[in-house]
Amino acid sequence: MNKKASTKSKIRSKSITKKRTTKPKMMIGLIYANWCGHCQSLKPEWETMKTDMIKKREVQPYQIIEIEESDEDKEQKMDSINKRLIGDKLKSDGYPTIFKINNDRVEYYEGGRTAKDIKEWFGGKTSAEKKNEPIVRSWTNKLFGGFSSGTLSRKSRRKN
Repeated sequence: MNKKASTKSKIRSKSITKKRTTKPKMMIGLIYANWCGHCQSLKPEWETMKTDMIKKREVQPYQIIEIEESDEDKEQKMDSINKRLIGDKLKSDGYPTIFKINNDRVEYYEGGRTAKDIKEWFGGKTSAEKKNEPIVRSWTNKLFGGFSSGTLSRKSRRKN
């Protein structure tokens, strides 16, 4: 084997290894307890969402994290995830806890409990990305001083 071929094969094997060891940009996860009624209600919706996203190749199976409360290695799994996070760390204050990790930042889900709602959230923008979006002002915001849907939005109080 000549020197050029040997160099090419080394470069190729390094790039293959690099591709396999690169961590995914986004991961989705569920922390749950088998005894929890809310978790039992959510499980079929979670499975539907997960299966659909894998079929459509929106995520790979290795990008989905499921941690059961009674797992012997629960803390080890959480520590492993937290080592790669910037800012807030993954935690579970109750069950079920649905989260996504995007660009090494964790964000928690607080929406509806249907497969469609959860899937839309996973595919949507993170709150950090939404903070950087331009402010859209409607005539109602201007007329009523920033009230939208019965709440005062800090963004809407900014001057033009």
